[in-house]
Amino acid sequence: MPFDYLHSEIPGQFSLAPDKAKSMYRLEVKERAALLRRLGYGQDETLRRLETNFAWDWEVNPPPPLIVELRNELAGIVAEAFAR
Repeated sequence: MPFDYLHSEIPGQFSLAPDKAKSMYRLEVKERAALLRRLGYGQDETLRRLETNFAWDWEVNPPPPLIVELRNELAGIVAEAFAR
């Protein structure tokens, strides 16, 4: 290729940093749950909205295993946000 910027050096599907990717997604979910709590949503509604967000984010491609694992932890993360 004549232009260097046409070659992507981004690794595919979280292959080089799965722990970093999982912690990033976990932090995002915690922040979303806390925001929804502050906006006055109930715990059940917050959990439903976050599950819907996951479905939307991974609608086209199947989620990688770390996302499936995080999705299984959603209820606990939301409960943590509401315990504060």
